[in-house]
Amino acid sequence: MLSITTISLILAAFFVAAIVIAFVKKVNIGVLGLAFAVIFGLMMGLKWKDLPGVFPTTIVLTIFSVTLFFGFFAENGTIPYLANNFLWKFRNHPKLIPFAFYFLGILLAALGGCDMVVFTAAVSFPVGKSIGMKGHHVGISAMLGSMCGSFLPWSLHGSTARAIIDTMNNGKWADVSGIISWGTFFSAFVIYLVAMVIYYIVFQGYKLVGQAEMQVPEPATAVQKKSLVIILCAFFLIVGIPVLTKLIGGNFLKTLNGFSTVAPVAIVGAVVNMLLNIGDSRDVLKKRIPWNTLAMLWGMGILLGLGATMGVNKYLGDLAKNIPAGLVLTSFLVIAGGLSLFSSSLSVVYPLLLPIAGVVAPNLGLNPVAVMAAIIIGSASTAMSPLSTAGGLLLSGCPNEVYDNGMMFNNMFISAVSIMIILVAAGLLGMFGVWGIFRI
Repeated sequence: MLSITTISLILAAFFVAAIVIAFVKKVNIGVLGLAFAVIFGLMMGLKWKDLPGVFPTTIVLTIFSVTLFFGFFAENGTIPYLANNFLWKFRNHPKLIPFAFYFLGILLAALGGCDMVVFTAAVSFPVGKSIGMKGHHVGISAMLGSMCGSFLPWSLHGSTARAIIDTMNNGKWADVSGIISWGTFFSAFVIYLVAMVIYYIVFQGYKLVGQAEMQVPEPATAVQKKSLVIILCAFFLIVGIPVLTKLIGGNFLKTLNGFSTVAPVAIVGAVVNMLLNIGDSRDVLKKRIPWNTLAMLWGMGILLGLGATMGVNKYLGDLAKNIPAGLVLTSFLVIAGGLSLFSSSLSVVYPLLLPIAGVVAPNLGLNPVAVMAAIIIGSASTAMSPLSTAGGLLLSGCPNEVYDNGMMFNNMFISAVSIMIILVAAGLLGMFGVWGIFRI
């Protein structure tokens, strides 16, 4: 029988090999992860049937259902409709427009995740140009808002992280995953808002003048009005029912509350979209479901899940106890940000680091909300880099005739580094977990 140290080293070798091969050869890391999981299983004397069960299907189901549900609203023009109408309110207030981009990013990312930055960018770059904003100031504002909104419990990053936390330590974290999820969002909101103020001063946003050049928004179509009603109903089920259950109680509300989580609400909502002809379901399935991400998550999840079942997470957690308590959060933050430069935060960083944090934080007397929020926010924040998917989407929404793409590429890469410096400072100042307001 191999020692846990040897098992951990073998798993680490496969993990690093998957990242390197995927980065160099530009292939899906999930397929590599699954292949290495097969080899690892053979070495450990496992059977094939033991492999799929180590990664909970609820995580994949959550991503599928969320992107399917919100994908209809991107396809039928509801997302651009909201974006144009939101920014129209600020057209005569140029000094507030950078913050308008930030809040617009939150609004749109709440409806599907950070990839909605492509819609935020499409309306923000021309508006920013018309009032004299620097291109990367527009990009930073839009990206910070999009990242922040994606941490909401029903959005892509927030729901994925919560689904992973729900399964940690045989489900023992499920009762507090909601606190961690909301704590992550509000931590990002406060920290990114501080970052917005810093960038606002650096780029002299207070000197912006003139009226933003915008087209008068078109009125909502019948389909878009239906979409807005469906979105509000879904939010009520996800947010309102749990609140009413605590305030009122009763068997009906308690039963309904058991299904008022993101995945079941999104699945039923997607069917409602189909039945009401809110959009073409075939186009949504082809264009809006992140099949590449699902493959990455499933394959790497199985590889890392095998290690967890063999005690690797506990072993790594015990090793991490040797890190001084004051440096644990910052260490996780930097490691998460560094890993996500070369791999996916959803499929690699979250499944790897969140379970380890679940061991380390309680043992060192640290607030798990703060530590896990640092991992989630730190890994996602490097998405500002133009080398990442979200950063690439941002640039794709910036016409070259509006801002020079080559200069934008360089400036957004520098911005990704600067936001990590701000995050490290925020960690040292105790801002993750919002100074202990969110604690378990």
